[in-house]
Amino acid sequence: MVMNKEIRRLSNFSSLPVLIFVLFMQLSASAIQIGVSLLERFAHIALPEQLVYMIMYIFVYPIGGSLAALIFYKTRKRETGLRLSQTFCRPQMNAGWIIKNMVITWGLSLLMSMVTNIILQILKSLLHLNFTDISFDFGDGIGGFIVSFVSLSIFAPIFEEIIFRSAVYRHTEIMGQSFAVVFSAIVFALMHGNLEQLPYTFVMGLGFAYLFAKTRSLLIPMLLHFLTNTTTVIFTSIIGTTDTDDISAMLSNRDFAAVIPTVLYSLVIYGIIIAAIVLGIIELVRAIRRRERLMGSIFPISGAKKAAVFLTAPVTIITLILLVLFLTLTTINQLILK
Repeated sequence: MVMNKEIRRLSNFSSLPVLIFVLFMQLSASAIQIGVSLLERFAHIALPEQLVYMIMYIFVYPIGGSLAALIFYKTRKRETGLRLSQTFCRPQMNAGWIIKNMVITWGLSLLMSMVTNIILQILKSLLHLNFTDISFDFGDGIGGFIVSFVSLSIFAPIFEEIIFRSAVYRHTEIMGQSFAVVFSAIVFALMHGNLEQLPYTFVMGLGFAYLFAKTRSLLIPMLLHFLTNTTTVIFTSIIGTTDTDDISAMLSNRDFAAVIPTVLYSLVIYGIIIAAIVLGIIELVRAIRRRERLMGSIFPISGAKKAAVFLTAPVTIITLILLVLFLTLTTINQLILK
């Protein structure tokens, strides 16, 4: 059937930048690790861990991300008219709407992160699992902060938004904006490759794609991505790995000054979550009353059939299998390495 063939072709090209980026990420990380090991073994040169991290992120994002975007736009520009420059424009929604929906996205993703952590802790206790937590420890001092800031606050927002919103979302949009929002959020969440981040990055991906769908400007999800990551980087560098036992010890020793950063961070997080819930309910009620909907699909078939055809495209199947495989391997490593 011609329509099914067209949908699968669309699906293949929508998944292509993700496949290129993920493969490059895995291969470059493995190659760098092998190179570092060879240097240490044969040349007796031990590169600083922070330098290794920086090299790895430069390969993954500026090189891998640019390569994925370049191949996508070179292969699709003539047929679809899609250009990266089209997304760097003035937002179509006003500042009030943008700020409100940024808070909703940020707060709901934080809430999902908290819920996920609670569920994982319960599962660890019930199933007696030794499960290592995912941490972004780039080392102490100014060097570690610079590496984490450049990697997570600059590289990630720029190149992840270019791949998942500018390329994947826009190319999938003719399947219907709701479909494109969900699909781009799924591959965005799976790309992070671990169970802890999977739920809240999915929620975050939904919010980023919705903001882009409404504003038509990549600058808005990039800005929110920058804010969420930078907040984590800054407070993590200040607070470190402070937990409940550490706080109790500090209070017992009357070291109140040391507790202040943790308290402030908690207040900020809970404030954003509460604001997101309130604003989210208000926006949901308004959307129901006004019967607001996202743009539908150009293909006159049911949602279930549309999804079935789209997800059976060869490149999409390969991409999803690889993403799930990397997620599984990471989970196994977390269980074994504890």
